[in-house]
Amino acid sequence: MPPKKEQQTRIEEKTIAKEVNNPYEYYSHPVVSKTIAQFCGADNPPIGFKLTDPNSKFNDWLCKYLTIANVNIAQEKTGGAPAKSIKSDFLPDFLNWQPTSEIFMSLWQKESLNDQERLLPNRSIFVIDIEYFNKEYPERFLIDQLGVFELIEPAYKIITEKLRQYGFIYNTVMTGKGYHFFTQISNNSPILEKIISLGEKVDPALKALQEVVPDNSKRDQMVPLATQQAHQGMGRLVQYLVSQVINEIRNNSQIPIEISDMGMEGLALDLTPNLVRAVDTGSIGTPGSIYLKPHFKPDVYNQNGAVDRTRILTRIYRESHGQKIEDLEQMILSRQNFNLAINNLKLANSKIPESELGLAKLIRDYQNSELFKFHQALDENPGDHWTSWPNTYRNYEGIAGNDKTLQRILSPSSHDLLEPGSLNYTLHHLFERWSGDNDLSVAGHVRTFLRSAYEDPRFNWGRRFTRHYSAAQHAEGWATIILGQRFDKK
Repeated sequence: MPPKKEQQTRIEEKTIAKEVNNPYEYYSHPVVSKTIAQFCGADNPPIGFKLTDPNSKFNDWLCKYLTIANVNIAQEKTGGAPAKSIKSDFLPDFLNWQPTSEIFMSLWQKESLNDQERLLPNRSIFVIDIEYFNKEYPERFLIDQLGVFELIEPAYKIITEKLRQYGFIYNTVMTGKGYHFFTQISNNSPILEKIISLGEKVDPALKALQEVVPDNSKRDQMVPLATQQAHQGMGRLVQYLVSQVINEIRNNSQIPIEISDMGMEGLALDLTPNLVRAVDTGSIGTPGSIYLKPHFKPDVYNQNGAVDRTRILTRIYRESHGQKIEDLEQMILSRQNFNLAINNLKLANSKIPESELGLAKLIRDYQNSELFKFHQALDENPGDHWTSWPNTYRNYEGIAGNDKTLQRILSPSSHDLLEPGSLNYTLHHLFERWSGDNDLSVAGHVRTFLRSAYEDPRFNWGRRFTRHYSAAQHAEGWATIILGQRFDKK
């Protein structure tokens, strides 16, 4: 007979009393294992479940894959991210090989038949991602942890207040340099069908890419259309909520507030996981995972020994299902100590909460917004046909004219169209010059201009837009993010 709940609690308390001193012991701990499993969609992991145990079962996890990042993978790969995508069943093998690993969950969730016998993703995840950046003093977030999070505090308070106003039930996770705010909708809710309809228009180029299984790929099946549509629809809702709060945050912040890491220091309200990444390429750090980003870039973060002097950080909870877990000062201590982190995780409910009411209210307001009209204009106006591009969008000299900045950005020897500041300048400039303020259909031309540049071999983009990564999606996402700022609440 399985242990009763109070017996299970005593087992966990007894385990917590044992000192945890390293990443292997940390990931082997039942509280950490349960936290990550439930975040990834497992209902109730069995007693004794361990992420490091090769005999553990992962078949009830809802995510399609995990991404693992560690120094071993970084050494094996030449360039690119120090990460590898795996099926969840292989997690114990990787943690036994290198326990000092960071764990990410794919935004792509497994599909199943809902109550109406329609094949849909089991759930669609709503996530707001905010992150501090400092290009002049990048290690500040390690050296002055409390000071940096005090700079973020106005954004945290304004975002959580807006979520509560809508009636969201959510979890807030402290990451290395910011926060993730999580909620979800399951496939038995009619709200998911509404979200799918908001993202109904999938670019034909992306759709064709997702219908093919690349060779030697993490993806071993086609991406169902409804799964990508749900991801796009949810991304638009995230953008709408951010658009309601970003200027209020700016008015209350000591540092600049941006939608990407533009400028020398600031807070980025990062929409790229929602809008630039397709559902099969997006991932998010799991609560309970250790945080290793500064370890992979010692030339950036460890110039003065900041990484060497800082304990490994963990992703822990500030709020869970409407309940405060720890205050800010305690969290700064807890995330630097495996045992305190475990106590934090034990207090939280790591299942991503359902927010049917909050999402329904958000959809109502979104569909009455100027941002919704902008998104419709993007969907309805594909821009010039590709056969016309050589004479229209690829006439870079004519488009740049006498503008020295545009001449530099649009030079085929430049890769500045991958840099957010240059994208911001280019897309706003073209939208205004092509009379977008009077005709929203211009947004479709600006988006397709960007796609044409990303597909222009003269820029020599290398392998950036091959296999999984669609130039069309990259252009769609950045045009949506950057031009969408024009519709932020004043």
